[in-house]
Amino acid sequence: CEELTSYTYGVGATLPEPTKTGYTFGGWYENENYDGEAVDKIKTTDTGDKTYYAKWTKDEPAPEPRDRVEFTRDGGEVTARLIFEKTLPPLENEIRVFAVFSEGGVFRYAELLTVSDMTAKFTIPEKYAACDISLYVWDKNLRPLMNVQRMEAETE
Repeated sequence: CEELTSYTYGVGATLPEPTKTGYTFGGWYENENYDGEAVDKIKTTDTGDKTYYAKWTKDEPAPEPRDRVEFTRDGGEVTARLIFEKTLPPLENEIRVFAVFSEGGVFRYAELLTVSDMTAKFTIPEKYAACDISLYVWDKNLRPLMNVQRMEAETE
């Protein structure tokens, strides 16, 4: 970025917008605590020496792509959307999704789900409403396509 080293009374100046790898510029401030409004120019009526402080915010790294299931639950109805960000998904007819219901770590019930538009929808049987649900997503040869995905039972 261009450094501003002087300005002329009656003309003013626009403050430069610097860049810094891994950070977002948050504006220029007249104090090192970044109090008040950010300043973007020196006014035509300003006089004297000026010191401005650049406010920087460290950029958050983008999350690693990963394969996962996004659950949506409406009472006893569950929609499990399969998301493949890291690996190329197989054809839908080659995906096997098993919902396994357990309570206190004890197996209670399992169900093979149908996948359509990379989504598996199912109803939680009433007698298993208090169970946690683990979704196993496998290929047609029963090799895991992603880590086991878990959804805890709803608590009242």
